[in-house]
Amino acid sequence: MAGLLGHTIIIYASLDLQRSADVWVTVVQHDGLHLSHADEVIRANEQVVRAAVVANGSALQHASDELRANKEIVRAAVLQTKTALQFAKGGLNQDGDMLRAVGLWDLGEAMYSRKEKAIMSVKFSLSEKSSPYATEFALEMKGDPYLREFKTYNPNTFCKKSCDPAFTNFGHPCRGTSGTCELPPESNLEGGRPTNTSCWRFAFRYHQEECESTGGFMIQVEEKGRLGAGQLIEAEMADQVGLKIFKTFHLGDHFEQIHATKVSQAIKAWYDSNCLNKDVEMIML
Repeated sequence: MAGLLGHTIIIYASLDLQRSADVWVTVVQHDGLHLSHADEVIRANEQVVRAAVVANGSALQHASDELRANKEIVRAAVLQTKTALQFAKGGLNQDGDMLRAVGLWDLGEAMYSRKEKAIMSVKFSLSEKSSPYATEFALEMKGDPYLREFKTYNPNTFCKKSCDPAFTNFGHPCRGTSGTCELPPESNLEGGRPTNTSCWRFAFRYHQEECESTGGFMIQVEEKGRLGAGQLIEAEMADQVGLKIFKTFHLGDHFEQIHATKVSQAIKAWYDSNCLNKDVEMIML
């Protein structure tokens, strides 16, 4: 019925009716994604867009650029559909308040029962053209009773700079050390910790070393049978640091399935064995 209603408005209505905000509010309340059929005037109407994202957060991708940069509209979208954050504009896809609303960032407020720290190696999932898989994976981890005991660094929640113009050129010499990174020291560290101006490789290695020093680990998430270019660099840096890697993968086309329990069982077994095996451990999801 919802699809029929939207189709009727779009195909048969007069131009005046098609541009009626009240009519479009009714349409998108049934299916927020019908916003994709609206013209620019309707996509820029705050009342219509709010109704659309409340019905389906992913409708945010069809709103005007101005409304995709509207914090309250984005908040309404991510409260309905967490992965909709990738469609936000104006830097809101990495805004602290929005990341906290999604559940990707606790701003240091959470208490963790484990002293060991963890780090994720994932493809970027907070841009419009990205796969949302890494975001979904991070949220699954936070929902797992065992995995959420570890404070986990998610690189997707921080802005990225780079001393490599291509960002993820494996042949570039930077491996996140003061001796290889080409950014000046004051750009990489402030008060002894990475900053928003840090090279992503430097910041990532800093957190890898922090994980290793606490007896922690890295979870590397493979999508569709391959690692991203940046993940290959992260794996090499982990090997240099001596950090344990748990690498998740899928067989066939079932890459949407996450099964955080399989990850937590493998990590728990590693700790039960006194962390004797430092080789890369493969986990099929």
